[in-house]
Amino acid sequence: MMFQEEMDVIVTNTHRVTCDMCVAGQLKHPDTRKPIRKSTQVFTSSAILQRTLENLKCPRNHEHSPVEGSCTLPNGKRCAVSRFTELYTRTFATKVCKALKCSLQVREAVVTLPEVICPAVAAGDGKRRRLEEKQEPPNAYVENDRQKNLQAFIKAMMSKAPKVGKAVFTDGPLLKQCEELFPGYKIAAIEACKGADRYRLPPAGVTKQSAPLRWSMGCHRNESGTFSDTDWEDWSKITRKHAIRNCPPARLLISVFAKASQAESPPETYPTKRKSLHGDDEQLGKKHCPAETKTNCDDPLPKTENETEPKQKCHTHGPLFSSLTNETKSQILKIHKNLGHPDNRLLARVLKDQQWDSKIVDSITDMVCPSCFENQKPCLARPAHISQEREFNDLLMIDGIEWTNQEGIKHLFYHMIDAATNFHIAIPADCRSTSHVIELLKTHWIT
Repeated sequence: MMFQEEMDVIVTNTHRVTCDMCVAGQLKHPDTRKPIRKSTQVFTSSAILQRTLENLKCPRNHEHSPVEGSCTLPNGKRCAVSRFTELYTRTFATKVCKALKCSLQVREAVVTLPEVICPAVAAGDGKRRRLEEKQEPPNAYVENDRQKNLQAFIKAMMSKAPKVGKAVFTDGPLLKQCEELFPGYKIAAIEACKGADRYRLPPAGVTKQSAPLRWSMGCHRNESGTFSDTDWEDWSKITRKHAIRNCPPARLLISVFAKASQAESPPETYPTKRKSLHGDDEQLGKKHCPAETKTNCDDPLPKTENETEPKQKCHTHGPLFSSLTNETKSQILKIHKNLGHPDNRLLARVLKDQQWDSKIVDSITDMVCPSCFENQKPCLARPAHISQEREFNDLLMIDGIEWTNQEGIKHLFYHMIDAATNFHIAIPADCRSTSHVIELLKTHWIT
């Protein structure tokens, strides 16, 4: 409820404090008499009440009874433990009342909200001052507002995007809305592409100097919901192959190209995975190779000579997985091994369902298991190839074969075929000796 927009005024103008009912209210299980922790969040305009409650946290020196199952009340009836803990205890109510009484005695300053004005304050003969400092909104509220603005921007892009193909926006209200979404960055262009499954290169006119950063977002194609990057990606410092790598199948892919407004250059960022945790479709072992070649021309990511050369195989971890602590990396590799070496995308989905940290879940797609790398499936064989140009008699292929008829008599043949013209003859032979084959070659092919 506190994340609703209607509560923003109250949240931003009050003190937020948490306490544990095992200490603040002496809450105990009716049957086992063990303390029940039940952390409680309180928003108050009284600094005295805030200081009182913030000291009532559990010291963790006793065992707690979980809020689960049922219990027997003093009147003999049974009810759920969660329902029993809904009401505040007399001890907690007494402490709150004492703090509020002290606040009234010292005439503590109160907060006057812009929408709601206390009648007592309006009728008084003097103005009561606000709190000395306004608290910064919690990170949860900031992220919630950011997600709402992001969803509104994607919805606006859906209405302006073409039915098929792509559209590029370099000015207009959409660009202004995007700049409000990303303060501190100068937006150069926004591209909306329908039905994309690969990240997009910058449109014509956008260079590495004018907009070196890229942010991708969009709507899923095969499921409901949206996805978005968690940080800017510097596409000017990666190869073309990496810049157009696979992305989550998108019904609409929005690519924002921008440049930091600050004088200093932004820190080098690595490409991050989407919040929806759709894995990269590139084969394991063909990515995360070091020493990617950088280009210096103004055209967006042209191919270089180094990119055409075959790259050595490597199985080093990517930057996201390498940024984790050694203990976390060892734990993830152990889980991967004990589960029978599952696919990285499957392992990431399992850990996400187990409420693991999003940073760890995103980094799993950058993990490279040496065993999986060595046992990966081979590439498909070439269906055809271009033969070398030859003249007649440049290459002669000879092979011998034995055939047995119905009477059991064996017959020996030698097949001779020219590699350039496919001219072919079959010669019966008496034996397989080298001298006899030479005589057959002179008699039937050369002369």
